[in-house]
Amino acid sequence: MTISSAGTATYRAVVLHEKVHQFLAPKLYLLREFRVQNRVSSYAHSSLWRAIEEALAETVAQVGVKGFNQLLVGIKFPVDKGYVCSRSVTTMLFDLFRRWFGCAQRKPPTRLSADDAVAIARTAAAGEPLCDQLAMTLVQERPGGTVWIVGSAGVGYSLEVTIDDASGRVLEIKHGGLR
Repeated sequence: MTISSAGTATYRAVVLHEKVHQFLAPKLYLLREFRVQNRVSSYAHSSLWRAIEEALAETVAQVGVKGFNQLLVGIKFPVDKGYVCSRSVTTMLFDLFRRWFGCAQRKPPTRLSADDAVAIARTAAAGEPLCDQLAMTLVQERPGGTVWIVGSAGVGYSLEVTIDDASGRVLEIKHGGLR
C-alpha cells in the first residue's frame, strides 16, 4: 500500500492507523486460524488489549502525519472515541501494577463468594447487553458496608452491577461507554 503525500492529513492518518492494525494481524500460515481467533477474542473481551492496540495505531498515525506534538492525542484516542471506558482501563492498569509489585490489598471478609456475586449480577442484569460477560469482581469496603462490584467490558460499552455483601441486594446497575 502506498500513501500519497497529495492526500489530506486526515486521509493519511486513517491509512497509517489501519496499517498498524494490518501489521498486528497474523499473516504466517502456521496456526493462523488459532491466532486469528485468539486476536479477535482478545480485542473483543479485553479492554486493556483494545486500548493498547488502538492507542498504538492512532499514535503512529498522528505522529506520522502531524508530528511528535500529537503523541498525547494518540494515547488518549481509545478513551476519547469510546473504544474503552477510562475507568475499566485505569482499574486494570492499577490491578496489574499491584500484582506485579506485590502491592495487593487484602480482600475484606465477605459473606458472598465471587461466584455468588456474579450469579446475582447476571440475574439482575438479565437481558442487558454483555450480561453473559459479567465476570470481573471487585470487593470494596464503604461506609455503609462491604459491596461487590461485578463488571464486564465490551467494545465501547461496559456493564457494572453493585451488590451489598450483607444482604445480596443489588444496589445499582450502571452502563458505561457508548450504547
